[in-house]
Amino acid sequence: MNPSSGEAAGREAYELMRRHFRAASAKTKRRRYKTAALVANRIWCRWHVGIHRWQQKHARWCLEHVLQGCTDNTRYHHFSVIRDLVLIT
Repeated sequence: MNPSSGEAAGREAYELMRRHFRAASAKTKRRRYKTAALVANRIWCRWHVGIHRWQQKHARWCLEHVLQGCTDNTRYHHFSVIRDLVLIT
């Protein structure tokens, strides 16, 4: 199950999070869904794999290189979304 584009990978991650993640507020849901789509898109653009084929190297690459200039808070939010996506799949 490999998406054909980065946008398709993002939609797949968005839908997976939407089905499995229950948050307290709508704002939190939107942020996590958007982050899931962004992470999936970035990983697909670099490695051409969908979320069902992610490995540790994909998540580590995203956290180390894509989020290099981001704040610790942003890095934590991305980490928690990646963790949730890995646990769901």
